[in-house]
Amino acid sequence: MKKIVLFLLAITLCLTFCSCGGSSTPVEEFQPTLTILEIEDMVEREVEYELSHKINSFKYNTSTTKITYCDINETSKHKFTVTGQLTVKDKYGDEYVKKFDAVAQYNPDTLTADTISCEVHDS
Repeated sequence: MKKIVLFLLAITLCLTFCSCGGSSTPVEEFQPTLTILEIEDMVEREVEYELSHKINSFKYNTSTTKITYCDINETSKHKFTVTGQLTVKDKYGDEYVKKFDAVAQYNPDTLTADTISCEVHDS
């Protein structure tokens, strides 16, 4: 009788270990995605950052700067062209209006945007 009980306990123990085995299906990693509006907002911020460096290179003693975006287009996959107008007011009250063209690239792997080129020219 003891042998039968021990045998049943041994089988139960083996079945318990077998049922707790690892899963053979891999767990999928969560890949965050952004909407096109969030991507365009990120591209705008990146272009604004680049324009702030361009404004400093104008050697104006700026008091205010206004950036007006005219157009943001996705020209190819994750590549955007940005056009707009830049209004800079110096500390003497003089206002300078320039146009700008920029190209920015969105990286979906790192969820970042980088400016490829940014040109400021007279209106």
